[in-house]
Parts: sequence; structure tokens; C-alpha cells
Amino acid sequence: MTEQRQAILELVANCGLPVHEIAAGDKLFLKGDAAGCMYVVMSGTVEVLMYGRILERVGKGGIVGEMALIDGNARCAAALTGEATKLIAIDRAAFLDLVRREPQFALAVLDVMARRLRAMNARVADAL
Repeated sequence: MTEQRQAILELVANCGLPVHEIAAGDKLFLKGDAAGCMYVVMSGTVEVLMYGRILERVGKGGIVGEMALIDGNARCAAALTGEATKLIAIDRAAFLDLVRREPQFALAVLDVMARRLRAMNARVADAL
């Protein structure tokens, strides 16, 4: 597990938000949905998909749904559980509170987003 994932787990585990248990194959959101929250994976796996293709498998300590929560736009991909999964849902108010109280949380989220952008850029460059 990366340092950022460990930091996210520790910060979120202590914020008092409930853990939700989701069955394998359940949807968290679909492409085009409004963003009500982002999710932190406590255990299990979430698959991020676009047009039926898996873009990323997110495991323990990973996050999904952060981009739409931050910018207020619709979801740009779908997210389904790949197996039985425990998640913490973080709505916008809780996200802003975490960012204010724990600047390391904001840095960890930014790190995840930067890594995803770099990976996407590499895939586009490989396709050219």
C-alpha cells in the first residue's frame, strides 16, 4: 500500500463517518450521475469503468469519485464493486471539513489525482 493510501485510511478512519458494506457487483455510480460523495475503500475492490472497459481497480486505501465531488460536474466513469467491499462515503461537507482539519488529506487526494492524470497521459501517448 502506498504512503498516500495509508494516510487516507488513517485520516478517514478517525473522522467518525460510517463504514458501508457493499456486495460484489453493486454499482456506486454510473457515468453521467451527479456527485453526492466520494468513497474511500476500507477493504475489497472497486472497478472504475468507461464503456465497459476497466480503467482502474481501486483497493484498500484508494479513493473513487473525488473528481466529480471536487468540481461539481457529472461522473465521468462508472464504479462497481469487484468483490464484497467496505467503503466510507464522504460528502462535500465532510470533504471540506477533512481538508480544513487535515491538510495531509488534501495532499493525498491531489497525489492520487496527479497519478491518474499521468497514467492517462501515458496511455494517450502510447496510442498515438
